[in-house]
Amino acid sequence: MVIKGLILKELRQSAVIIAVSMIILIGNMPFILWEDYSSFITNRISGPYEFDFSSKFFMGIILIIAFSLAVGFLGSEKQRGSMDFTLALPYSRSTIFWTKWFTGICIIVVSMLISYGITLLQLSLYHGTAINGSFLHYFCMTGVSLIMVFTLVFAAGCMTGTSLAQGIVAISTAMLPLLVVGVVVMNLYPFMEHPPSSLVNLSEEMAIFLAPSYFAYAKELSYTQMLAPLFMTLVYLIIGYASFLKQPMERNGYFFSWKQLNLPVFIIVVLLGTLGFGGISYGSSNSITGYVIGLLIGAGIGGTLGYFLIYKKAKL
Repeated sequence: MVIKGLILKELRQSAVIIAVSMIILIGNMPFILWEDYSSFITNRISGPYEFDFSSKFFMGIILIIAFSLAVGFLGSEKQRGSMDFTLALPYSRSTIFWTKWFTGICIIVVSMLISYGITLLQLSLYHGTAINGSFLHYFCMTGVSLIMVFTLVFAAGCMTGTSLAQGIVAISTAMLPLLVVGVVVMNLYPFMEHPPSSLVNLSEEMAIFLAPSYFAYAKELSYTQMLAPLFMTLVYLIIGYASFLKQPMERNGYFFSWKQLNLPVFIIVVLLGTLGFGGISYGSSNSITGYVIGLLIGAGIGGTLGYFLIYKKAKL
């Protein structure tokens, strides 16, 4: 159940980040279109105006807005201690979670709808057409990706104790399939002179499509393929909801709110660091000695980073 008073509190508390997010989300595509049309007029290009999506499509920058919005809704609130006040209000944790999440989603959806309307009006005034894509496809893809990223970072905030930890967990999760497959493939070469290309290619394709970061660059996904980020959104939402209900949400300064996650994540960090440096070292030296040295260096760096990031309490 979403409560009106709680929504108003969220809007007032995060007014600045909400306003900035909406301005950028609404103005992003209209500005790109205006800039492109201005160039068309300045260069006096003959023929009707055409907006080419193949050279303009990139959502990496705009996805940062969804990232920042989610951090503002959870990580920042935990870090400044206002989450303790929110949890003390006469609302259930479930209500607080859904209110925060729905507020963020509504901000994204409303911004995209307004931006879409402005863009269509611009295109009509410019008497232009879009080629190599459509604005409807762009806004659908952008909206789905923004919702996925917001939910991913939001779920990370439900599991972590600081905004820095929230950001690190979200970015790591977005890139984890790529990191894991990349590390595994690199470590095949010291033991196999020519790993099966079919296995390598299949692994790379799976990792790319499973990584949320892939959708920052995707521009040819069909509407059916957009079900993939929607499914991932559902997975992140379930994880975030369970974490918000079961784990401590009060201000504590630790990396993970639930300390039982510390050791498994620490082991993953050490393994990725060890194997990653080992693979890179072998690639540069092409020797087993270099590979072993890389493993040792990676273990040291991974262990050190893991300890200071995960086990050391942040100063609040």
